[in-house]
Amino acid sequence: MDVKTAQGLLGHSDSRLTLDHYAQVVTELSEAAAAAMGARFMRATPRDERAMEAGPGGGSDPAENDGEGL
Repeated sequence: MDVKTAQGLLGHSDSRLTLDHYAQVVTELSEAAAAAMGARFMRATPRDERAMEAGPGGGSDPAENDGEGL
């Protein structure tokens, strides 16, 4: 329920009063919201295998990373 509706139902003159007394962060709802945001914006996609490969000597090849793609 939005704050303005709750304000009206409770007879509060100011929505700040409603928020101060009744708004709280509920852990389960926060976790569900975070999971929904993650699902929307952090889609599970396979990583680019080239980014995971190491060049000779364990590091990336400097010639492949000249910074132009940044």
